[in-house]
Amino acid sequence: MDNFDTERFIIEIISRPSIWDNSSLDYSDRDLKKKCWEEVVDLFGEQEQTVEQKKSLGLVLQKRWKSIRSRYAREVKRQNNVKSGSGATNRKSEYIYFKQLQFLQKVVAIREEGVEEENSDSTEVGGRPKQKVTNKRKLTVDDDPFVQALNNSIEQRRHETTEQILRETA
Repeated sequence: MDNFDTERFIIEIISRPSIWDNSSLDYSDRDLKKKCWEEVVDLFGEQEQTVEQKKSLGLVLQKRWKSIRSRYAREVKRQNNVKSGSGATNRKSEYIYFKQLQFLQKVVAIREEGVEEENSDSTEVGGRPKQKVTNKRKLTVDDDPFVQALNNSIEQRRHETTEQILRETA
């Protein structure tokens, strides 16, 4: 993939919202998404490619898209965290494709809101309960308070029964 035209690649991705726009209904359509990636592979592939070569190129292009999208998201985050003032940053320039990827701003903003909500709320964006990550050890049957209460009750009854038998024999 020498001389890969990233700008053309981004233009082709823009024209296929099912690949990038998670607010679109088409984004959930796997068949449409697969068809769109096949179109992109046909555009960037050679004329006579085997099915395996197309599949391999498809994976490479998808990986490249994820890399471009992630790089844009990191740049947005970096720009949002820059402090005001003349000496706030020592970075020279923004990501080379930043302006061309502005169409992703809505998608990146939705993702950032979701991350913030996860951190501040007990449910995820989809309304499902959030799993808390803890470093606690897994409880065993003996650690269960209900099981402990039952075991104590059984032990106490054994003790009372033993005392009663000893009184009756004495």
